[in-house]
Amino acid sequence: MDKYQKPIVAYAIFTEANTKVRPDHFAIDFMGTSLRYTFNTYKIASQSDEALQASDNPFALVVLTAKAALAGKDLKSSRERDELLLNLKLNLTRLLLAKQIAKEKIRVLMNFLRYYIRFENQDINTKFEQQVEILTGRSNTMGIEELLLDRAEKKGERKGERKGRNEGEKAKAIAIAREMKKEAMPVAQIEKFTGLSTEEIEKL
Repeated sequence: MDKYQKPIVAYAIFTEANTKVRPDHFAIDFMGTSLRYTFNTYKIASQSDEALQASDNPFALVVLTAKAALAGKDLKSSRERDELLLNLKLNLTRLLLAKQIAKEKIRVLMNFLRYYIRFENQDINTKFEQQVEILTGRSNTMGIEELLLDRAEKKGERKGERKGRNEGEKAKAIAIAREMKKEAMPVAQIEKFTGLSTEEIEKL
């Protein structure tokens, strides 16, 4: 407000699984001085799947993804939970590709979908990527690896790829890790995705 002289609006977005009502204000009162800050609240778990699926607002897909990530919390078997999440992710992928959304936004939403809903079993993740390739033919969207490699290539960061398969794969992993760090992704996530060690990632 001070910088742009524009009115502002605040939202507290709750991503927990329960639908319990949360406070919509903060208040403090001390020795005759009081302050009350009131804000909007938005509960992910309270939103209608049908209304979100019918919406043309890209944020609706973000909310659907956040809701899907809550599924299967009561399942003891990681395999069963991953299978449930796989079906949900694929359904969201189909919904995303059916929407009339700009290609760049599809890429952003696909990457959010990939990383927000995570599998415990790596083979399920592989199955998801294979199904995405079938659904898209790689024409409507770009995987996170392709996107990051594209950025790295433009910046000339794949210098060692022609020096042999091993060196090329290492250069590829480093380029991806460097871009993932710029996106402020967790080190553990980068390590799992690229195969680099924590020490190698922290040095980039």
